Amino acid sequence: MAAENPDGVFVDDVTLPDGNVLVVAEARLEPRSIGSYSIRLYSGSDPEYPYDDFVAGVVVPRDGTIERIGLADIDGDGVAELVVVTRSVGSGSYGSARAFSVSGENISQVAEVEGVAPGRDPVDQLKD
Repeated sequence: MAAENPDGVFVDDVTLPDGNVLVVAEARLEPRSIGSYSIRLYSGSDPEYPYDDFVAGVVVPRDGTIERIGLADIDGDGVAELVVVTRSVGSGSYGSARAFSVSGENISQVAEVEGVAPGRDPVDQLKD
């Protein structure tokens, strides 16, 4: 479930079908409207302590705030990718989305869409 810490920073996690856990978090101390976010991969080997075994991570630039994260099969290969949806701040409120594949210890961006008009789902645009 999406969470916003008391200091306003977005943080959320998703569990992959193989039990690995991905955590996506905006960076603390950065403005909410621009900055970066991290994607951290944990093995999830102990469900009681899903964040104990760090495997890999990446830091990604961000223009806007993270609206939501989820899993979706963007390329139609039957394997869900991590999708991070952001929304620009200010006039326009345009949406953006990036999809990331996770393979072993590798997290890599596989698709991106920017400038999606309000009312349209950026995830749908990624799939096109």
